[in-house]
Amino acid sequence: MSSKAAPGRAIVTFSRSWQALAAVRSLGGHGVEVITGDEIALTPGGLSKHSIDSFVYPNPAADPEGFLDALDEAIERFRPAPGVPYVLVPVHRETYLIARHRQRFESRIALALAPAETIDQVRDKGRLVEIARQAGVETPRTWAPESAAELERLRGESEPPVLVKVRSGVAGVGIERVDEAGRLVEVFERLAAGLGPDDKPPIVQQLVPGEDYCVSALFDSGEPRAVLTYRNLRTIVEGAPGAVRRSVEAPAPEAAAIRLLEALDWHGIAEVDFMWTGREEDAAYLIEVNPRLFGGLFQAIASNVDYPWMLFRLALGEPVEPPADVDLQITTEAPVLGFLATLREAAESATRWTSLERAWDEATEHLAQGELGAGIDSLLAGLREDLEGDDRLAAIRALLDERETTVSQLFAGDDPKAAIGLLYPLTVFLRHGKISAGSLVGAEPVDPEAGSKRA
Repeated sequence: MSSKAAPGRAIVTFSRSWQALAAVRSLGGHGVEVITGDEIALTPGGLSKHSIDSFVYPNPAADPEGFLDALDEAIERFRPAPGVPYVLVPVHRETYLIARHRQRFESRIALALAPAETIDQVRDKGRLVEIARQAGVETPRTWAPESAAELERLRGESEPPVLVKVRSGVAGVGIERVDEAGRLVEVFERLAAGLGPDDKPPIVQQLVPGEDYCVSALFDSGEPRAVLTYRNLRTIVEGAPGAVRRSVEAPAPEAAAIRLLEALDWHGIAEVDFMWTGREEDAAYLIEVNPRLFGGLFQAIASNVDYPWMLFRLALGEPVEPPADVDLQITTEAPVLGFLATLREAAESATRWTSLERAWDEATEHLAQGELGAGIDSLLAGLREDLEGDDRLAAIRALLDERETTVSQLFAGDDPKAAIGLLYPLTVFLRHGKISAGSLVGAEPVDPEAGSKRA
């Protein structure tokens, strides 16, 4: 590990994700020594030049005690010299577990995180509706039936189209649209059947007009320090992180988000989703709160709202001032998501992936040796054989090569090894023949062999 003086050291979890890679690059760019962790060994964040070391931990949902023990051990193993700032930056679902057990860690490592009780309130979509109404924030009309029988009695009120939502789902997992009244109870029962004994039943929400606006914010004990809104212009599956995003002005959603987070006395990062028509006279309807680092983090950083660096300083108790020159002309892309979108389209056809699977081993050998170009070429060669006579290969090449008008979050010219992170979602695709929002953001089980054979 590096011995040069640094402004501090940070541990960043869930390093397979785009937001973790953005955080690693942000902190590393400020001279912070970054340690990365994940369930798998071969990740974009871990392979970034800014990650000085990494560790593997058990799945936080399947083995919470194992995860906490592994994190505890990593905090001790990577502890810097006395007096050097040391910050924990949780990224995904492990954020909730860390919040509940923060007393176990915060005497040895700093973190800027809302209390677990506050996080639990916004994670529960039904409870969030109640809090929003008390804060004067508009929400879609919502029903919270205790049973399918109660929902049956409400069916005359809750006319489709509606969304049935598991209360604590992430990345669009556990949300299903219902367009026919006859399917409402069936969908409710199916989603309820997958819940644990202590989970409340799903809620039902009416669809509202508008488009999705994502308001990101950093708060210091109830006081806003930075706010940026962006829109997802393209996604590959509903609920997944955006493949192309753009920063926008959105006064109505931003005002509503600030009211909500002030009412919660929020501390740390949050991203609040709204449906809004874009007209100032129209209400912005609250959809959900993401109480952690979010999929569009790279978009915010590219727009000069450097949340990871501000979060690092906030954790240390340093003053954090709002950025003075936010750039609202920025569009960013995640080229790997575009690559996967084309694979998904091909997967829905009768294509057999024999050549691509053969190319897989060759590509991973190249990529493990840092030969990015050769690895990508191997994958494309396998695709060429499997898609012979199909114009989707050209689309794949275009998605990888045409990045002239957008900022690419993975293929950074000065940090190319992070692109090896393509292997994780591609492994999921090859093994399971599908790509979902949950698989991309870790809301579904990870194949224990994925990304670890040659790590």
